[in-house]
Amino acid sequence: EAREAITDRLLQHPLMEHWQLHNWTLLPAAQEGTLPPQELVTALLRQMERSGDGVQLAQALAAGLRAQASWLYLADERELAEQCGQLATALPHLPMPQNPVLARMLTSALLRRTLDE
Repeated sequence: EAREAITDRLLQHPLMEHWQLHNWTLLPAAQEGTLPPQELVTALLRQMERSGDGVQLAQALAAGLRAQASWLYLADERELAEQCGQLATALPHLPMPQNPVLARMLTSALLRRTLDE
């Protein structure tokens, strides 16, 4: 729960506004509208975990978060920078369905897609 709160706070920061998913091939089931959004996000995270790409994706997200933590620190957002760094350390060790950053990014992408339709 704490990771989700940190993720929400972090992704609402202006420095993070471009952290969005634009690759709609990740969201094929979204076109069908067969599942409620939260169930769809969970299903997509499980699919990513099974595909074997989850480890690489979690490492890439962690590297990006470490870079953002540096920028937040330089912007005098030290508490958020520390939390961002803690999140970066945790992500590679979490099962993909428990990855709060990717879950939030998928949820946001689904919402944007729904609004665009």
